[in-house]
Amino acid sequence: MFSDINMRCQEPTTVNCGSRAIPDGYMCDFETTAEPDCFLENSKSDIFDWTRKTGSTGSSNTGPSSAYHGRFYTYIETSSPRKLGDNAILESKATFQERLYCLYLFYHMHGSHVGNLTIKTKEIFNNPVVLKQLSGEQGNKWKKMSSLNVRLNGYTKILIEATRGSSYEGDISIDLVMLLPRKVSGQRANNFSSLITSIFQNNVK
Repeated sequence: MFSDINMRCQEPTTVNCGSRAIPDGYMCDFETTAEPDCFLENSKSDIFDWTRKTGSTGSSNTGPSSAYHGRFYTYIETSSPRKLGDNAILESKATFQERLYCLYLFYHMHGSHVGNLTIKTKEIFNNPVVLKQLSGEQGNKWKKMSSLNVRLNGYTKILIEATRGSSYEGDISIDLVMLLPRKVSGQRANNFSSLITSIFQNNVK
């Protein structure tokens, strides 16, 4: 079923966020506290939570000045009482169809003591599998993470984990997280094409 797991995900060039007509997919842009198409929530298996934010973070020399898309994003605040190694996890709350998906997101990792941003999957009784990890200063701008092939089923969770570095200058932010099916066809393909029509052109920073 997943013979194409090593194939490259199609890179979206644009997305129409207004329609929310995502074929078998999910999107979190953090613009509202209740997002019907968002598949992520704060985990109870970590030290602290991700925080929804608009504008700059509360610390100097770290964090973005604004969201990548819209007004809001989510981030980890690394000031006291946070300490080295504390982690915050967003985990999927959806029950996925058994298929191959593509995961896309934008991240901001600026500061002299940035920790790690790690994308994992986990099935119920198995250890987490690391799909990608970014560490340290990545520049004072939003960047697009290379799309990831993610094999999912009804027992799989996606985990997005941020870990605090050695000081408060280590805020990690994400925005516009999309999980889309690897292949669509027919009218669903047309819907998908319409969906991929504005964000990557209108939000270049």
